[in-house]
Amino acid sequence: MQRKEVTLEIDQERLDKIDTTLLNNLKIASKAMGQAFMKQSYRKNEELLATITDEALREKIIDNAGPFERTNHNKPFIKGHTKPKGAGFYPENITKEEWSSYLEAHPEEKEGLISPYTLIERSEKGLVAIPYHEAYQKELSVAAKYLEQAATHTDNLSLKTFLNTRAQAFLTDNYYPSELLWMDLNGELEVTIGPYEVYEDELNGLKTTFEAFIGLVDEEETEKFRHYEEIAPTLEKDLPISSEYHNHERGTHSPISVVDAIYAAGDCVIGYHFTAYNLPNDERVREQKGSKKVMIHNVAKAKYKHCWIPIITELFEKEIMNHMTFEAYFTHVIMHEISHGLGPGKTILNGKETTVNAALKEAYTTIEEAKADLLGVYNAQVLAKRGEMSEEVATNILYAYIGGVFRSIRFGVNEAHGGANIIAYNHLVEQGGVVEGEKVVINLDLARTILTALITEILDIQAHGDYERATALIKNYCVVKDATQTLLERVKDVPVDIKPTYS
Repeated sequence: MQRKEVTLEIDQERLDKIDTTLLNNLKIASKAMGQAFMKQSYRKNEELLATITDEALREKIIDNAGPFERTNHNKPFIKGHTKPKGAGFYPENITKEEWSSYLEAHPEEKEGLISPYTLIERSEKGLVAIPYHEAYQKELSVAAKYLEQAATHTDNLSLKTFLNTRAQAFLTDNYYPSELLWMDLNGELEVTIGPYEVYEDELNGLKTTFEAFIGLVDEEETEKFRHYEEIAPTLEKDLPISSEYHNHERGTHSPISVVDAIYAAGDCVIGYHFTAYNLPNDERVREQKGSKKVMIHNVAKAKYKHCWIPIITELFEKEIMNHMTFEAYFTHVIMHEISHGLGPGKTILNGKETTVNAALKEAYTTIEEAKADLLGVYNAQVLAKRGEMSEEVATNILYAYIGGVFRSIRFGVNEAHGGANIIAYNHLVEQGGVVEGEKVVINLDLARTILTALITEILDIQAHGDYERATALIKNYCVVKDATQTLLERVKDVPVDIKPTYS
């Protein structure tokens, strides 16, 4: 499945006003994130690339951060290479059982081993944790150098302080101070750079990957959604789970920034280019300050045009097209990101407090993406009942979400976003909320009931840190059935995602 090459739209006049040296330094630091991610993704990438002379093949390896096709269920395209569950974070032949047994036998080493900022190696004594700033010293020292240089070319104090503090974090693995500062960034640039997501670690869901994003803030578009910034506490109270599991400890600050992509590198653009993100993931920062939602407007428009509308047009009954608007699509993306900041962040296991992420292990990313998707739909209905969103937009969001399922499951159901979508879609088909045929038909009221029940179950799984229920849900529903596969075959020539050219 191919990606569509797209030149992203951007306000060139506004971009030209940004200091060129500042942008160039940020770009070099961002490229270092991409180089570090290549090592994180697959330990053999460096030696593999050294043996490849065919430029097209080299580019394909770099595009996929390894010899496996991200847009085709990580299928290897070079014989003898298979993507490890633990990516490049662990010894390639480590098993889940070995990992669990070692942690149990060496509790004094556990903190370093499960840290989101360590690489795991074997030693004569067993397993050893290597700090990121040592494992990726070459790339991180470059990133630190150019962030510090970039800081000298801006008069924006919030950006200058963040860049200098993040540069130090690359050399120490102490990211907490700069995560707090990132929450308070203001001005024309949105700069996100560092280790964030854990999707790549399919063994344990612990290790963070390097990525970078530089965005030009669109104040006009941001203003349209600014009224959503303070709704998180209200939505938390309305979550469909027992009030004892509502998370009122998190900070209430929830800024939304709508931006146009200037440049991106690392995990966030490999295989699939992200449309939005909600960070930071550090629960300490979320409790103290909340989280920020960054929505990438020019990327969303390109995906909607080239990857979303063609699928909807081919597969769904014509009447539904009236509900499949860009406004609904983009607003659900925003509601999705807001919903990442809601719900249980911590849980109690065996009498001890831990994070939901740690409790659900490798199942966390799929369960969390399902939570954000479904709460995005649910919360739209809550806002409509309160008169804070029109009934029409809330209804269109439900249609848009179901319509977008086919785009997401083409990512591969082993990928967190695709897996989250197929779980919900299979529930809809199984219970009659969606009827598959020549054209897909949506039973709106029944679909809403089914999805509400599912999000209630998922929130309960997170509240209890129930690993067994999480893995059972994935095992039973994270599969593409024959009728769905037949529908997917009809849209196989639609681009699976975009491959952007930046300004």
